[in-house]
Amino acid sequence: DLPAESITQITESIRGVYEQMAGLANTYQKGQYVHGGATGALAGLPNAGKSSLMNALLQRERSIVSPTPGTTRDTIEQTLHLDGIEVRLVDTAGLRNSSDYIEQEGVRRAKAALGCADMVLLVLDGSTPVCSEFVELVNSCRDSVSILIVNKSDIMSQQPILNCYSGPVVCVSAKLGDGLPALKKKI
Repeated sequence: DLPAESITQITESIRGVYEQMAGLANTYQKGQYVHGGATGALAGLPNAGKSSLMNALLQRERSIVSPTPGTTRDTIEQTLHLDGIEVRLVDTAGLRNSSDYIEQEGVRRAKAALGCADMVLLVLDGSTPVCSEFVELVNSCRDSVSILIVNKSDIMSQQPILNCYSGPVVCVSAKLGDGLPALKKKI
């Protein structure tokens, strides 16, 4: 019973409301990060430099660093502010098979932290060849937002090739601080 021009006006009005709602929906996740922060879990094999990287990003000694594999056995969390967004970094145990019960529990907790994180920071030791365990880790994080961080750039001879990963890659030296500004920008 409505005239054609009224139907056109109603349709345009509904379309305008829809576009505004779609615009809000597209900014929802970023808004959540701005208001509630984001979580970035550091994941990698033992001695890849996860704890060193966490300390370098925080600019303070928060995690214990040791040449002994398996030093980090629990999750260690600390907040970092990047461009006005609070990022809760989670340092995790090195992911490997172990017969040690405490280390097994650390690996279980690390995997749980990866499952809850907004972003997985895959830390690769750039001074050693890429092994099948790291490829498995990358594949297990395929559905997660992630950044591949090639650490120890100060002692690597060439950048490793990882065909199973197509996301962003940043080379850093947690020891010297090289590449940290680029990593912070990617995060």
